[in-house]
Amino acid sequence: DRLTWPSGRHDRFVAALVAGYLVAALLPVGLQNFYNARDWVMWGSYAANFRAPGLQRLAKEMNASPEPFRVVTIQENGLVAGYANAYGLESGDGYFNMYSKRYQQLWGSVVEPFQRHHEEERDYFFRRVGNRMRILIDSDGGFPAVAENNFRLPLLSLLNVRYLITNVPLSGEGLELLPETKPDIFWDDLPTLSKIRRRLVENFVGRHVMIYRIKEALPRWYLTGSIRMHESSAALAEDLQSATAEDLRATLRLLRVDAAPLGNLDGLLTGGTVTRRVYAPDRIVLEVDSPGPAVLVVTHAYSPYWRATING
Repeated sequence: DRLTWPSGRHDRFVAALVAGYLVAALLPVGLQNFYNARDWVMWGSYAANFRAPGLQRLAKEMNASPEPFRVVTIQENGLVAGYANAYGLESGDGYFNMYSKRYQQLWGSVVEPFQRHHEEERDYFFRRVGNRMRILIDSDGGFPAVAENNFRLPLLSLLNVRYLITNVPLSGEGLELLPETKPDIFWDDLPTLSKIRRRLVENFVGRHVMIYRIKEALPRWYLTGSIRMHESSAALAEDLQSATAEDLRATLRLLRVDAAPLGNLDGLLTGGTVTRRVYAPDRIVLEVDSPGPAVLVVTHAYSPYWRATING
């Protein structure tokens, strides 16, 4: 007994049916591979971000620096904050699921200029998805993008962010492009074939990124002798949004309810020095030299479990 195919038109019908099933099964795979290949050529390989010479230099600087600092990534053209973390850099942005509501509210003030004109982004990041804290650029105004139209640079300074990582040019009085990361010609000025050629080269040798230094980045810890009290979080946020980096360094903003345990705050002094002795994720030891009472500010994310002791 043998299995035989029906002849004639039945045979052609079965063959067409089988061919149709094969096309339906393989077409999505083929299209996906086509789009993957196109993106690899047009936008570059994501793996190239793990071989970025500029980020390698930043990682070496952080390891050699006596004081820690943070970085923030402008999320454009395939860059996200996770790549900075892969180099061991501390980031002020990223996909944070364990950060407090206070930090999320502060980040909302950082990116308020952009979100003011993009309500759909605010809804996506903060309401539907959660703590996706990242900086996006409104490209409608052309490049270089004006920093103050997209984020609040003084608040990044307060967060101890010393560098911005980006592959789109920025402009702002408080920013300085590191000369060694300046491209010979900016991406948007390149013709299409040159963009493709550059992406193909980067896929094998590593991504070129521009790095901007924030000139007035505040240190991770410092002393201050001026305090301004606020009765509500909304009033505190409004005050923060209008402050300059110099003002943020000189005057500490606090909710009155949080300042209550500090007791009498009269007669505080601003002078003094702070030197790191131990810096770990759950333990910080600082040597503080001050001629009188002062407030020590440590710009770590708020947690109710931090405890501070003086001289033991």
